[in-house]
Amino acid sequence: MKICVYGAGAIGGHLAVRLAEAGHDVSVVARGPHLAAIREAGLSLQSDGKTVTVHPQATDDPSSLPTQDIVLVTVKTPALMGIADGIAALCGPETAVAFCVNGLPWWYLASLDVPQDAWSPAIAAMIGALTEKVGISRTIGGIAFSANHVEAPGLIMNSSPTANRFVFGEADERVRPLCAALVEALSSDTLDAVHSETFEREIWKKLSLNCVTGGIGALTGMTSRNLLIFPPLADLTRDAWLEVGAVAAAFGMTDILAPLKETVARVGNHKSSMLQDFELRRKPEIETLLGGVSDLGRLKGVPVPTIDTLLALTRARAETLGIAPFPNPAQS
Repeated sequence: MKICVYGAGAIGGHLAVRLAEAGHDVSVVARGPHLAAIREAGLSLQSDGKTVTVHPQATDDPSSLPTQDIVLVTVKTPALMGIADGIAALCGPETAVAFCVNGLPWWYLASLDVPQDAWSPAIAAMIGALTEKVGISRTIGGIAFSANHVEAPGLIMNSSPTANRFVFGEADERVRPLCAALVEALSSDTLDAVHSETFEREIWKKLSLNCVTGGIGALTGMTSRNLLIFPPLADLTRDAWLEVGAVAAAFGMTDILAPLKETVARVGNHKSSMLQDFELRRKPEIETLLGGVSDLGRLKGVPVPTIDTLLALTRARAETLGIAPFPNPAQS
């Protein structure tokens, strides 16, 4: 298959290497020093003491690439609206687009029976742009359970060699065959790719973890496992966890929370994606994580005081660092 990985960073780079390793015709959209390094020496993935290097076609101009069978989008959600045209340039009538992102995905938000003015202007604009340029009918959802970071331009470091799981589910039945093909393409001894018949539940399960480890990790600088077992944070982590579960239940997703002890056992001792963004001064995914839960809780009358506090604090911290992904709602 022709597969373009749009955003060959930590997660995207990992997937691009595994897809190319499996023999698929892989291209990547990247930028800056990372793009230059891939063009010069290839894209490398280091995991479990082994390094694999592949040489995909790499560009910062998606319109220079041919029509793809699958576009695998792994950029952070604040960047999605800005690349809607780029994604569309890679699509033909039969192309599927898989969004492997954190938080509440745009297509899921678009499918909820809620008024459009429930969202912040930036989130509403993202939903509108991707609905128009991409469309739900060709969309696949993706969730990553894999700890990666960009060690250096062109080099992805995987710190969870025995725990790399990716879950996919089609947003529309019309792309089910390509969703199955993507799962098959990624399945290997080093990566567990699965198809979920109840993908919306998977969204909320991952969201419950990301809201806790992402929000608290970004504010404290603690790795995910450490903050979950740090006694002074026990009440805070529990309350945030339960609030996400309560909002999920209000939207029909009951019993999505695994016990915290079970979660601690399987969570790696790595920095959350949001903490990495704060440290590297990149725009963090605050709004599609904490902001989305806050908005949906308010719509359903579900109190989320802990999530609201984490949302206010992470927004303030991002504002101070000059990396706020969208205008501060209090100032707009």
